[in-house]
Amino acid sequence: MGDFTKETSQFSERDLVSVLTQAQIQLNRKNRRKGPDFWLRTLSVLTVAGWFLLFVSFVLFDLARPETETLFHHIMGVLPQKGWNERLRNAVFYLVIGCQGASMIGVWVNGRRMRRKSDKYRWSIMGLGITSSLIALLIMFFNK
Repeated sequence: MGDFTKETSQFSERDLVSVLTQAQIQLNRKNRRKGPDFWLRTLSVLTVAGWFLLFVSFVLFDLARPETETLFHHIMGVLPQKGWNERLRNAVFYLVIGCQGASMIGVWVNGRRMRRKSDKYRWSIMGLGITSSLIALLIMFFNK
């Protein structure tokens, strides 16, 4: 039985010892990161800033859309705004494009930082990109 393992073994004893030694060195390697570095802080700032810009674009979108006639308008004899506020609608579009840019930069930075087991993919930045892309498409295609 001992002869069988010697004949079929592809690695020498020296190779096996070097592989085990390298594995032990990798297990004992210290984590030199002492906390979030510049890029991880940048990623957090991009995520928060992107969602804030998207929230601001929702508020501006509400202000840009045409008013509906209410009882107050009818009693006071005031006509509501008939069409979209073009300046605000364009501002909403550019804010959403800015959110997409922040998301793309964030995904790139996050992809470059995925070297350790403790690194996690930030799904929030991906959600920001998908949401802002859908809103930009809606603004472009339903531009009436």
